[in-house]
Amino acid sequence: DAFSPVIRNASSLCVDGFATLHGFGLCSFDVTGAYLQGKPREGKEVLAIPPVGFREVDERGVKILWLLLVPLYGGATSGCDWNHTFNEFTTDPPPRGLGYNRCFNEPCVYGKDIGTERAQVITLYVDDGRCYYKDTPAGRGAFEKNKAALEKRFDIQFNEPNPESNYFLGRNRTT
Repeated sequence: DAFSPVIRNASSLCVDGFATLHGFGLCSFDVTGAYLQGKPREGKEVLAIPPVGFREVDERGVKILWLLLVPLYGGATSGCDWNHTFNEFTTDPPPRGLGYNRCFNEPCVYGKDIGTERAQVITLYVDDGRCYYKDTPAGRGAFEKNKAALEKRFDIQFNEPNPESNYFLGRNRTT
């Protein structure tokens, strides 16, 4: 119930290789405060004990619990809630989402085949990701549209497309 998948290193390298062989462009992103942007799943409530200095019991002597509207960093299900929120937006069809397909064997790889000139892939490692897009005018246009939708939905920072060197998870990787 609290499991949150991340892309495996081998899968990330495979997507990098595929993108290089097929002439894809690349743009990395980082989601600011990702866990705070997750939404608890339907029927799940996040409760917390008040911190030190706040009232712990009410007038009747009943212990007070706070019902949280968003998960907290460090919560048992925070990562899972964030991943579920990102997955839901990425896989829902437009206009609610982006309409990507989630890879069955690698749940943090999303693909979208909208014609050979506009194919796209997104990979996700917790709150860091990479967008790959067919480096053609149509592909760049489709990427910009999805980038704008991601920026509208999440507090997300995109790096410059196709940088000469790219620092992803602290490593310099070039495609």
